[in-house]
Amino acid sequence: MYSDEAIVQAIASVDRAPTVEECYQNMFRIDTGGAYHRQPDGRTLLHMAAEHNLRKVCAALLRAGVSPRTRCNKRCTALHMAAVRADSRVVRLLARSDRVTVSCRDNHGNTPLHVAMLRDDPSVARALIAYRADVNDRNYEGQTPLHLACYQGNQRVVRCLMCKPVVIATCLDKVGNSVLHYAARCASGVCMEMCLLKKDVNGDNNVQKLINSRNNFGMTAAHVAAEHANIATLTMLRVYDADLNARCNCEYTTLDLCVRAAGTYCSTAAGWSDCKDITQNVNSARTISVDHILECLQYLFKLGVPTRSSRSTVLHTACLARSASARVVCALLQMDPSLLNELDADNMSPLLHAARNRHASKEIVRVVAALLDEGADHLRRDSNGMDVMLSSVCSGNRDLFHMLLKRRASFFRCDSIAHSGANALHLAAGGHNVALFGDVLRVMHANGKAANATDTLDKTCYHYAASTASLAVTEIVLQALPITTMRKEDANGATPLHLAVQSTNDDDTVTQKLILFAAKFDVDARTIVGNSALHMAVSQKNVTRIECLLMLGADVDLQNTNKESPLTLAVRDGDISTVRALFPMHCRGKAHRTDAEAESPVHVAARSGNVTLLEYLLTARPELTRKLINQSNRETCTPLHVAVGFQQTAAVNMLIKYGADVTLRDRHEDTPAMLADSMQNAVIADMLRAAPPPNRRNRRGNMRPSTRNANSEGSRLQHEQYDMESVLNFILGEPQKTRKKPKKRAKSNAAAGVPLVKATPTSDEHKKPTCAICLESVPDTVLMPCFHMHTCGDCTAKLQFCPICKSVIEDRRKVFKD
Repeated sequence: MYSDEAIVQAIASVDRAPTVEECYQNMFRIDTGGAYHRQPDGRTLLHMAAEHNLRKVCAALLRAGVSPRTRCNKRCTALHMAAVRADSRVVRLLARSDRVTVSCRDNHGNTPLHVAMLRDDPSVARALIAYRADVNDRNYEGQTPLHLACYQGNQRVVRCLMCKPVVIATCLDKVGNSVLHYAARCASGVCMEMCLLKKDVNGDNNVQKLINSRNNFGMTAAHVAAEHANIATLTMLRVYDADLNARCNCEYTTLDLCVRAAGTYCSTAAGWSDCKDITQNVNSARTISVDHILECLQYLFKLGVPTRSSRSTVLHTACLARSASARVVCALLQMDPSLLNELDADNMSPLLHAARNRHASKEIVRVVAALLDEGADHLRRDSNGMDVMLSSVCSGNRDLFHMLLKRRASFFRCDSIAHSGANALHLAAGGHNVALFGDVLRVMHANGKAANATDTLDKTCYHYAASTASLAVTEIVLQALPITTMRKEDANGATPLHLAVQSTNDDDTVTQKLILFAAKFDVDARTIVGNSALHMAVSQKNVTRIECLLMLGADVDLQNTNKESPLTLAVRDGDISTVRALFPMHCRGKAHRTDAEAESPVHVAARSGNVTLLEYLLTARPELTRKLINQSNRETCTPLHVAVGFQQTAAVNMLIKYGADVTLRDRHEDTPAMLADSMQNAVIADMLRAAPPPNRRNRRGNMRPSTRNANSEGSRLQHEQYDMESVLNFILGEPQKTRKKPKKRAKSNAAAGVPLVKATPTSDEHKKPTCAICLESVPDTVLMPCFHMHTCGDCTAKLQFCPICKSVIEDRRKVFKD
């Protein structure tokens, strides 16, 4: 692998102009295989030779077998490099060697012709067009080569493209920008005029199509020119009858965009801003000075561009700008003094907007001072009851705060509060400036105001500090204000611990806050609806905060007013990671706790059909599986009833797999199979009828069929003999034998001397047995080879194993009785 410097040194190793053979030998160092080596960025020697405009070296590499289609890591071919750095001869050589490379795209969808627009060399563009490069091809941003040429202001390349009849000058990119928008951005009047005078296929020029064309943001070319304070461009657009009074989607006129123009913009073509190997020759960033803005403002004001809209004025826009300028504000007040105390749709004056501006803190102080010198109303409040002092504290501008204190003491009123009841100390505690909070606290103490004041929601400085993103402010608040004099709960019963959990800050900051607040507040404190901090952390699905609260000793068994535990909320949200953090296998909670409807977490998971969550609940704690899977709610419905009722087929299959009892009935005496039949769901009904009967474990832990409960006495051989004799008696029409039961001893009757009454002998007509599966039909099919007959013909056809002895069914014989 060779670096760019090594290539240049190798080429310049001879005093005279090197021959092709000398260049070849110096580069490869007598190593012909070096032609195929790649740099870490994926470039080959052909890329570097094309980048350094080495035509003979490129020809030698092509003869050596290097493919011109080879791409670097940014999917650029050697032709892309040559289109930016090399002359037309190298471009023709590479394009002639493989014409497919003319249409190759890089990571941003740019072809070599797109890249050639970054330099004002029409010979390279002609060379690419001669080899069938598409002049109307679009990159991934929807830009054609003409868009990029106008964006760079390359007049010669634009003129070269305009000479081609097939070039379409009315194309729009993905955001609706036309070529006139791009030309207005770079302030190229020549490019704009060529685009406007370009004729389409019908012989008409494009003036009417382009002059007032709007992009997706409602901006015309005049808006773009005003945004960059280009008076010459605005003048040319006005000549072609451009509407300078038009408003964009944000209701900004050209005058509004002009006052926001102070700052820096970069005229780098879209898609090439991160390719350092190609964009070294693009135009540098241009700073728009305040003088240009003032000239443009005066020009637009003389043309009668309106200064007011339905929502605000141009002075409001100037005070809200990221790079607000005091000179611009003073110029606007000289043009129209009535703008000073105008109110916008939010009942805010320009002074309040300037005090609320969080950008350019030093210049904002000058802007506010200029407005006050002009006589702005400093007692004006917005719709939230915020005056200029509270606004300065809310923005965290310490310099502005001190300027207002020094300028006029009456500006700061210690009893000034917003409509929400928040004072300056609350707003400083909820901000990011530690020094500003200290200054406000000292001023409050100097004026004899207590620091434990609350707002209308009973929130203290602790509550505001819990919501801030600054950990330093939180530490200062906890150190400066004693906990004994502060209210712990707000009107909703929330402590600062609750608000810290609910904040949108990063997890590391919140973890530190929780540790700080846990030392002074109860971790298990609950709001008026019974939610603890752990409930709120579960609602946000934030495992990091859940683990932090568990580490601080939060109780996972707490229930809110709806009897919902954190585990119930986690299962209802369906977040498996939250459940893993809360389930008893990972903490000390009780998984069988029920909510107000007496439903366990398994009921909730069965209702939602979340099979992954359901399987985790049933397998994480094996000792709780039997209790959870057959637990009944207030309607005496098991999780299997709930899954059948909501037709969750996968959940039904999962519950049957882990041993759910299919014979249990709800308060309407319906089994899950009956419920599935009533809902006409044949798939679930067949699944339930084919399920084996519920299994129970004996003392040794071995599985035992539930049907042995009725005949629990005797050995296995005696049970089988009894079943075979019952089948034969049924076939021969003889009465069934009954199992002898142990005689019960007479208790109270014998002791009292009451004679025993002999029971009436039973008749030969015994009660008809029912099918062990459906519990409705009469058993009429004998299973071979075990000779058990406990099922009807319909249910037997769906079985593969005997429900009594679990042996494989080899044959089924139906019994017909006369």
